[in-house]
Amino acid sequence: MLPFRVMAPSTLGTFLRAFTFGHVRQLERVIAETIRRAWSAGAGPGAKVQAPLARGR
Repeated sequence: MLPFRVMAPSTLGTFLRAFTFGHVRQLERVIAETIRRAWSAGAGPGAKVQAPLARGR
């Protein structure tokens, strides 16, 4: 059982069509800033990433 409700594809399409060019530009700026911060924190080509082990619940 999923912890969330899966929406119908038509609902998703309606949601995505509501985005304007301005929304896309804002998202592009957020992604660029996130990547810039990640690289300045040491992420990038050749960086070793250690993910925490998942714990049982």
